[in-house]
Amino acid sequence: MQKLMLTGQEKKGLRARARSMEARVKLGKGGLSTAFLDELERVVQHDELVKVRFVDFKEEKKQMAQTMADHLGAELIQIVGNTAVIFRRRKSQ
Repeated sequence: MQKLMLTGQEKKGLRARARSMEARVKLGKGGLSTAFLDELERVVQHDELVKVRFVDFKEEKKQMAQTMADHLGAELIQIVGNTAVIFRRRKSQ
């Protein structure tokens, strides 16, 4: 998938929006399973901006968050603590 190219100002706005959001997806002991990635795809299709909480794999969160974003064709906006913020624009219909 083609990677997004967001400006610094766009990323800043997305970080601000993400502050008030709850994590919609939690990454647990199952890791980046097909079921997890399918659920993440459904959430990002619906919401564009999604927070992912790392319940497990906290040491690998940077690599795993980037892997999630790459899999989705999305942009990793930030990682704060054990939470990653990922954004992908909705496809025009």
